[in-house]
Amino acid sequence: VPMDVAAMLKRQNEAEKKLSTIRSEIDEMTGGVDIGANASTSAFKHYLYINLGLPVLKTTEKHQKAADDATMILLTEYCRENRSELVRLFELVQEYRKWAKLKSTYIDGYLRFINNATGCIHPDLMPLGTETGRFASRNPNLQNCPRKDNDPVGVRKFITAPEGKSFRRVIQQLR
Repeated sequence: VPMDVAAMLKRQNEAEKKLSTIRSEIDEMTGGVDIGANASTSAFKHYLYINLGLPVLKTTEKHQKAADDATMILLTEYCRENRSELVRLFELVQEYRKWAKLKSTYIDGYLRFINNATGCIHPDLMPLGTETGRFASRNPNLQNCPRKDNDPVGVRKFITAPEGKSFRRVIQQLR
């Protein structure tokens, strides 16, 4: 699968800047609490539940205080009604997680699989990879691109047609 490496590197830089901006804003609001890569460190949980005194609305399977996406949504709703000054914090955390996921999975992750000689990703395609007989893909899973409406990075645009071809022609040739 031919990839536009230059576009990927450009978007990687933009994503790093976006993450840095969001993280700075979160640090300003929390006083520099370490939120980690996905805003779920024990320090961040301590800040939420002890320092801010927010209620524990969800726990993990091990009965620990949760800080996953569903919990952030619940805390956002709680804060809209009870602590409106904190709503922005949870919006930032959700935005931070979204950009971190896009960068780590679809930019950094795909870049790791690019063959330097061909400029392409050569995923493992498994023609009988599903019980329904559909193809499956891994290393990386190129069938798992984010939807256009939830992708400010433009991951699908990283995939390019071979020189002198269009995807329409390639699909017709496969039929």
